[in-house]
Amino acid sequence: MKLLVDIGNTRIKFALWDSGVIGEMQALAHGGDVRTSLLAMAEDLPAGVDQIMVAAVAGKKVLADLEEALSLSASAEVLFAKTEREFQGLINSYEDPSRMGVDRWLAMIGALGRSESPVCVVDCGSAITIDVVSRDRIHKGGYIVSGLQLAERSLLSKTEDIIVKETVSLGDVSWGTSTEQAVQMGGMMMVTDFIRSCLGRVIEQEGGLSTLVLTGGDAESIGSHLGVEFIFAPLLVLEGLALSQGLYLGKV
Repeated sequence: MKLLVDIGNTRIKFALWDSGVIGEMQALAHGGDVRTSLLAMAEDLPAGVDQIMVAAVAGKKVLADLEEALSLSASAEVLFAKTEREFQGLINSYEDPSRMGVDRWLAMIGALGRSESPVCVVDCGSAITIDVVSRDRIHKGGYIVSGLQLAERSLLSKTEDIIVKETVSLGDVSWGTSTEQAVQMGGMMMVTDFIRSCLGRVIEQEGGLSTLVLTGGDAESIGSHLGVEFIFAPLLVLEGLALSQGLYLGKV
């Protein structure tokens, strides 16, 4: 068995891989203390895990510290994924691939494991990232913008008169009839219009339909307001991590 780990800005997400199947994903909020959370996770490793495969966006010193901590607390081999120039025909557009967050790279690998290119990959987390892979499997580039909660916090921190007391259910809301609805639906519209605009550009440039793949903590909520067909893939980064390390995945 292998343990797949995705260290994000706010949470550590992990799941077991066994015989081509990724199990149920679990998540821990790390509150900025990634090392302590990783050690707690490692202490509860089930018997039979021989490798821990990690995707983490961090500097070399932090990664080395995390690798040392895991190696000391677990008997399993620890492997850290890296963003590469190329993987099985997928070409990275960055002049310096190491500057691309490994989660974005793995999400593209995971998306191509599910669908033929062209594909538009949207990770809806603290930040929203969009990456586009062309029909010939070349990464065309992407965008990074604030996620829903980050954008809302930024708005509220700069405006004294806008007060949001609670998170509301948007449901079929089209126009906000309270401050909460106006702020939260406004943020949702900015995000969904942005995604649809990007998808339209891909379709125009690639001369046909593109597969849209959504992942991340806000993916379901955002997807429900998009009004277009998409694949919801909550394990996408872990799927890409498994594939990047040569693991077989059954039908996903």
